[in-house]
Amino acid sequence: MPRSLAFPLRQRVPVLFNVYGFSAEETGDVLGTTADTVWRILRLADTVGTTYNPYAQTRGPKCVLSQNDVRFIASSIKNNPCIYLDELQTLIRHESGQSVSIPTLSRTLSKHGYSYKRISKAAAERNRLLRAGFTNLAGTIIQRPDQPIFLDETSKDNKTIQRPRGWSARGADCDVSTTFVRGTRLTLLAGLNVDGIVGCEVYDGSVTGDRFLQFLRDFIMPITNPYPGPNSVIVLDNCRIHHIEPVRYLVEVECLCKLLYLPPYSPDLNPIEEAFSSIKAYLRRHSGDPLTYLAPTASLQAACLSVTPEKSAGWFRHCGWM
Repeated sequence: MPRSLAFPLRQRVPVLFNVYGFSAEETGDVLGTTADTVWRILRLADTVGTTYNPYAQTRGPKCVLSQNDVRFIASSIKNNPCIYLDELQTLIRHESGQSVSIPTLSRTLSKHGYSYKRISKAAAERNRLLRAGFTNLAGTIIQRPDQPIFLDETSKDNKTIQRPRGWSARGADCDVSTTFVRGTRLTLLAGLNVDGIVGCEVYDGSVTGDRFLQFLRDFIMPITNPYPGPNSVIVLDNCRIHHIEPVRYLVEVECLCKLLYLPPYSPDLNPIEEAFSSIKAYLRRHSGDPLTYLAPTASLQAACLSVTPEKSAGWFRHCGWM
């Protein structure tokens, strides 16, 4: 007998069935339940207006938390996802007078599909109007995922390749001897399209406007096509060196491509940020290779080769470009 669906999953049944046109079988496959369960939830939604039976009699010991308490918990978590369980415990006591233990709260959250995870941080400085305007503009310019090339830079030093986690016996620290000196700082300039890294160069120190312009001229623009062909839209973030006039002239006038700037504080729209995370993960995995220390520039270039078309397409999809 399949387990009953958690409340957040039950809420998705009418949406998948009525809005997206999924069949009962397809909805069940997506949510991990049977078609019969999907039909029961749909009947409840039509008759009582909810996806659960408010009159159902529960078996076993009486639940400490009522449905109103559960809805209050869901609302509290929505308002403050970082809330601690003891803080939630206090809120429930003030709201309903109900005294509930921490283990009961933990089981209730798990039962209703919640888990405690690392938060995804979004900059409070983001401007929603600018992001909406960029989305509309990009939607009119980029018609196919093979058009944009995303460019950015990232840095690497001795601390980049250090692994943050390790194994040790319970109750014992995981002590590792490691250097605290960052060493030589290398900067990677790279371009990413839907098929992977299309150009990269490694520099000692920081990237200047002249270096960036030369990288564009030597590595990126030779593979572009006039808009609206493949590789015809250059997408940059708001770094100061990206906004110099020679960059715009090279892209739009000399090469007849389009130039787009991402809105501020929006790395979630830039798939090359995920590519850089993958490249640094590759360096950490191969931190024991002699090449990593003897030829750091070559090791960084080799890490770029680990970016496959499948990975790149996944990052494009995750950032909303596919």
